[in-house]
Amino acid sequence: MKILITSHGKHPAPGGVDTYIRSITKALESRGHTVDLLCFSNINILPDKSLAKLEQIWAQLVEKLAGLVSKGFLENELLRYAHEELLAHSDVSSYDVIHSQFGITSYAAKRVCPEIPLVGTIHGSFYNEALKNNAVPEFDKELLRRYDQYAVSCPTTVITVSSLLDKNMPSIPTGAHEVVYNGVDTEIFKPKPRSYGVVKIATSGGIYYHKGYDVLIEALTLLKDSGYEFEVSVFGDGTGAPALKSMAISRKLPVQFRGEVPRDVLASELPSFDIFVQPSRLDNFPFSVIEAMSCGCVPIGSRIGGIPEQIEHMKSGLLFESENVDELAEAIRMLIQDPNLRQRLSNQARLEVVDRFSLSRMGEHLEEVYQKTIAKHFSRNSVSQIA
Repeated sequence: MKILITSHGKHPAPGGVDTYIRSITKALESRGHTVDLLCFSNINILPDKSLAKLEQIWAQLVEKLAGLVSKGFLENELLRYAHEELLAHSDVSSYDVIHSQFGITSYAAKRVCPEIPLVGTIHGSFYNEALKNNAVPEFDKELLRRYDQYAVSCPTTVITVSSLLDKNMPSIPTGAHEVVYNGVDTEIFKPKPRSYGVVKIATSGGIYYHKGYDVLIEALTLLKDSGYEFEVSVFGDGTGAPALKSMAISRKLPVQFRGEVPRDVLASELPSFDIFVQPSRLDNFPFSVIEAMSCGCVPIGSRIGGIPEQIEHMKSGLLFESENVDELAEAIRMLIQDPNLRQRLSNQARLEVVDRFSLSRMGEHLEEVYQKTIAKHFSRNSVSQIA
């Protein structure tokens, strides 16, 4: 098959969506498929006439909505029009399926090339993230519902990366939903012999309120005050980083902020850590957890989103109630005190990833979803033509 992946931002970029795109590309190419990516980084393919049109649209959006909505919402609206132009000026006729990563790009594909089967992955709810982070005006939040509606209504098949559906997302049409777990390259993210000593704790991802890193800092403070020793590394960056650093410094915690690091660096360093913590308030199926598990880190995750589908409590890791500082501190304490428990959970975490969350599993499942989507798409079109 020949697959076109569409994404509304620029790539490469930090974050889970970029990891997802690179993962499915590698998984599908290893199965003999051809995969291309169309994103805003391709804007230079547009002719001057299209670029002038987009400039005019931007001016109209600013004139109509400035002061009512955030700049971020205006930029998303421009991206919606930009993707229509990108698809209209690309030779898409040879693709068997389009795999969209956002409601915005699903909408553009449905409008510009409805003849091509369309699959869309939901990575999260625009509306729900706005609520959690309180990052946009109230008016924006209602408008953002439209992007979530595009994500569920435009594709023939809607993929979610866990079976738990966000309660704030619109309903997915009956028969259109498929769950495809994220996959990890287990040949790159793999365990290595680790030295014993002070327990090392890692976490990684965008540093934003909904990721809950402040909850981790509070739990670490309790442990430090109780005399426990540990070392912590935070991989990633985001708008919440300055405040988080201030918290760690004011409490004199042994936390090192590493910022964004290349994936090969992360893969080489994760195996040296004993524990990985994902303290999210909102998350779907974070790559960070299964990458750490693949490296033999014992995962501790909050009971939200798809994290309980990644971690089986007391078998492949530990779970705690989101925002429960005491429960998170107790989970870390258990692992610090019991090296035998750490080793058992570490071994099982790696086995779980190899069995359920590998790239090969992901590629196999995606291939099946594409084939079903293509058959369904053309079956509907045939019925429509007869009618």
